[in-house]
Amino acid sequence: MKRNKVVALCISVALLIAGAVLICVFSQTDKSARILNDDAADSVSRDFYDNNRVSGAYYDGTASVDSEYPSSRTFLIGSAEEYEEIFSQATDQAIDFQSSAIVVYTFADICKREVRIKKISTSEDSITIVLTHKKAPSGVGDACIPYQRYVVIELSENNYTEISISAED
Repeated sequence: MKRNKVVALCISVALLIAGAVLICVFSQTDKSARILNDDAADSVSRDFYDNNRVSGAYYDGTASVDSEYPSSRTFLIGSAEEYEEIFSQATDQAIDFQSSAIVVYTFADICKREVRIKKISTSEDSITIVLTHKKAPSGVGDACIPYQRYVVIELSENNYTEISISAED
């Protein structure tokens, strides 16, 4: 009788471990996109920055008028040449543009907290990415003057013709 209890206990523990492993495997983040830089404004060339402003951000101490610029901009970069036109500073990122693509998403943000991918939906030729800020500790006020934030995202495939990105809190 004692042996049966030990065997039953061992089987129960093995099943719990197997269940935990399955949960870890199936709850991993979708690998179709990853953030390379969540605040790349300092790396963007000045000409590109000036020519691609967004509404709601402050420029030279003045807020942009909402109708003056779009609320966000998305740029699909498919080659090293396009990448170098946007970014003035060299990066350590080795990007294989044959198998992947880079998306630059810019919008007016009001905090410097880390931006993460909340949700990714893909189909044959489209990808939708929802970004969110890392949660702040309760009661922490971390708002700043609205600024233009640049998020650089690497897509594991370069066959998307429709790209939709949004940021939410």
